[in-house]
Amino acid sequence: HVRRGEQHADFRDRNGLFEATAKLDGAAIRFQPDWPAVEHLDADVSFVADGFTVHGKGRIADVAIPEIRAGIDHYKDGHLTVQAQGAADAAQLLNLLRHSPLQKDNADTLKNIVASGPAKVGFDMDMPLRPHQQTAIKGTVQLDRAKLADPRWKLAFEQVTGKAEYARGGFRADGLKVLQDGQPGALSLRAGTDFVRDRSNVFEAGLDAQMSAKELLDRAPEMAWLKPHVDGRSAWTVGIAIPKTVPGRAAPTLLQLQTNLVGTALTLPEPLKKAAGESLATSVETPLPMGSGDIRVNLGNVIAVRARSTNDATGKSQTGVRLALGTNRVDDVPPARGLVATGRAAELDAIDWIALLEGGTGGDGLALQRIDVTAQKLNLLGGVFPETHLVVVPAANGATAVQAEGAALQGAVVVPAGDGATIAGRFDRMHWRAP
Repeated sequence: HVRRGEQHADFRDRNGLFEATAKLDGAAIRFQPDWPAVEHLDADVSFVADGFTVHGKGRIADVAIPEIRAGIDHYKDGHLTVQAQGAADAAQLLNLLRHSPLQKDNADTLKNIVASGPAKVGFDMDMPLRPHQQTAIKGTVQLDRAKLADPRWKLAFEQVTGKAEYARGGFRADGLKVLQDGQPGALSLRAGTDFVRDRSNVFEAGLDAQMSAKELLDRAPEMAWLKPHVDGRSAWTVGIAIPKTVPGRAAPTLLQLQTNLVGTALTLPEPLKKAAGESLATSVETPLPMGSGDIRVNLGNVIAVRARSTNDATGKSQTGVRLALGTNRVDDVPPARGLVATGRAAELDAIDWIALLEGGTGGDGLALQRIDVTAQKLNLLGGVFPETHLVVVPAANGATAVQAEGAALQGAVVVPAGDGATIAGRFDRMHWRAP
């Protein structure tokens, strides 16, 4: 409904000023064809000379907009501008973005994000009224103790507070304060070519938070064998990158994690024995969803891990792990099942590793396939042996065969299965030295 207002025209010497006013009651105006219309618009309209202004309130896609300012400064070669401020539940704002141009390039992200809680939104548009000019659209979303979740990655955040900015090309939210599993953290979200750090990605997310190693391992079945041997919390930096799709070829979504593991203890044999207070630069990389590809771990260039989980012929899940000592990357693929280790270590507790792997031979643990490593310091049979090459393989009746070759030690040992069994060995050379 339009209510007529005042009109005034004053032309002198072929010059003059045209003025008219009107009121809009419950009107609907679509300022941009690809954005939802402003509905239930109650506004004052003022026509002055060759332009007009609108000031009022309304709703956009069920989002209340208590203040809308719009207008054209000059009908010819001028600008149509719109500024709006609103407040709503974050779920309503998310629905608004799903009906905006952002949906085209961010459909999968907007489809999967779940949001709720108090939020304020700002909208700013500048559309030049000249041919071949691009409309500039930008705005902000202020979250106040909201909730955000993405079921794809089993992520849920509470008490989300901070500001996001959006434009025609995407959105960015840096340094959002969040609670994740009850722990404070900082969350960053980026989508669209104008906002991502790597233009080959369509979406990026980052999280800095204190996390429990055991909780993280719960999400990675390929690394479940480590769970009994880790304890504590550390500061982690988590990153997710969704690459642009290429026709005919699907690119994996990558999850990357980094930490120094301060606060987390590793109760593993050497070279992976670590007290909680010690630092060990660690990185993890895996495609998402978990289990869709190999998980790669680098533990301070001490050991690199490459693991994968597959189903055998009966449909039962099995895990294969390949360790490379003294490097930061494993290039060879993991075995179908069990553990293979190669490389060089500064120190190696051979019998302790054999005992750790023994439970996987017939149970649900990680079974030994082959260890073929060189240790600068080998701890074996209560003694210390320098620069020794060690080969460990499964033997009959669940036993483990150990072959050692070095200047101070050369021979073979058979470690039987079960506690309390006698270890038998034959050596051509042994220069035993106490630790």
